[in-house]
Amino acid sequence: LEQLFAKVQADWRLVKFDVNPYKDSKDYFIISSTEEVNEILEESLVALNTILTSRFADSIRAEVEEFNTKKLSYLELLIDEWIECQKGWTYLESI
Repeated sequence: LEQLFAKVQADWRLVKFDVNPYKDSKDYFIISSTEEVNEILEESLVALNTILTSRFADSIRAEVEEFNTKKLSYLELLIDEWIECQKGWTYLESI
């Protein structure tokens, strides 16, 4: 379980968002794709839930819960809001 948790943490150290300039602009960038991040997020949430449901996870439970609730759940909400904001901005920017 500790190795699984360490793998989840290591996976997130390597994650990068794909951003591209918006309409040949050097000042504005938009997220081009969140597919890879969403895949890693889903895999991580499944792995953390597996750890949390194990009766052998007592030694790392608090750390896993914190990572799950304070980091990954927040990141999931942040990505959703970011994409919605970006959609609205790209629509309004052309007006």
